[in-house]
Amino acid sequence: MKARKVKDLMKVLKKKGFELNPEKDHHNFYYLMVDGKKSSIYTYFSHGKTEYATSKTIVFSEYKNS
Repeated sequence: MKARKVKDLMKVLKKKGFELNPEKDHHNFYYLMVDGKKSSIYTYFSHGKTEYATSKTIVFSEYKNS
């Protein structure tokens, strides 16, 4: 499967309502914001990675924003 660039995945996450939580050690955590509050739904990216294989990540473009 085609690898996706992290910066493209981050753009899609932000478009779908995720926000970057303050950076932690080796990961950037994105939490889904619902009604202005941080939910328990999150994902993260490693600082060192520039792309992820789609077989290991959700293909965000296939999901519609509700």
